[in-house]
Amino acid sequence: MEDIKYFLETEKKFQEEHSDGPELYYDPECGGMTYKSYPDDFLEEGWMNKFAQEPHSEKVRSAMKKYNLTEVEVLIMNCFYGNLSQYFRDDTYEQFGEVPEISQKMQKVLENFIRKAPKHKGGVLYRFLNSHDRSDFNIGDVFEPSFSLTTTNEDWEQDKNSYVITPLPEESTSAYDIYKIYNHGEENQVNFLKGTKFVVTRIEKTPNGHRRIYFNEL
Repeated sequence: MEDIKYFLETEKKFQEEHSDGPELYYDPECGGMTYKSYPDDFLEEGWMNKFAQEPHSEKVRSAMKKYNLTEVEVLIMNCFYGNLSQYFRDDTYEQFGEVPEISQKMQKVLENFIRKAPKHKGGVLYRFLNSHDRSDFNIGDVFEPSFSLTTTNEDWEQDKNSYVITPLPEESTSAYDIYKIYNHGEENQVNFLKGTKFVVTRIEKTPNGHRRIYFNEL
């Protein structure tokens, strides 16, 4: 697993190489000039170095001691809880046809971080979907998200498409209560390891036409 130096130096290198701003090129599909995009464009804002420069709060220092967190795991925790969460998802990079190396390594550190949390001891979990989350399921479909699926143990009763997940028992589940390490925004966040599979058991429609999709963890 990479140390914190790798992530900070990779981000700085990207910024130096793209200090002149986005590169213009001719795009035959649109018939004109457009700005070139890169799968690791998220490095441009320098969030990793910003997070690394912030002193740890007492809450974070306590979590580091209790759960034996490393500096790089704390950095990735902050990125994941913060505004870089979408870049831990393989499907974010579909337009590029490949997942950048730095994202793959971010995911590996995240998996280490998740595994340090207590396993989920049971109880239904919920996910209230964003526009990029899949909702076009049928009963019996098996779902294997290409990322660590984030859920909560609380039903916020939001009127939007949602997942309702029944996890396996504690000894078998891939769900971990990461909120017990650090409860970001009091969201009681529970994460499944990447590669966890789920089967659709039931689908309900809300009065406003949203889908409530019920899964069992496999």
